Formats: sequence, structure tokens, C-alpha cells
Amino acid sequence: MRPRGASRCRGRPSSGDQLTGREREVAELVGDGLSNRDITTRLTISPRTVETHLRHNMTELGVANRTWIAT
Repeated sequence: MRPRGASRCRGRPSSGDQLTGREREVAELVGDGLSNRDITTRLTISPRTVETHLRHNMTELGVANRTWIAT
């Protein structure tokens, strides 16, 4: 467990093994070039839920933006 407030956005991005199934789905759709609105429609989830999944993805993968999620 990392200390409270510690950032994983340093160094090399992680492999993504710690993502939930839904977070992985969102990441794959971002990689396919879908917008947040498109993702909400495809997965029938709210825009806020997409934003939350993306924020978790960035934290868990140690990246700073959705472009890095896509790669």
C-alpha cells in the first residue's frame, strides 16, 4: 500500500493489471478513439461514471491524460 497522497504518476506507467473490468473497457474505448459521450452511449453509463473510470485509469496506470490511456 502506498502512503496517503503518494503519486503513481512518476516513472514508468504500469501494465494495467490492477484495472477493473469496466475500467479496462473504458480504456479500450478511449484507445478506439471514442469520446466520453460515445462511451456513455456504448456502455449505458452516466458521463460522471465515465469521468470517474478515466480518473481511476490515469491514477492506476500512472499517466497524466487520456492520450496515454489510449496508448
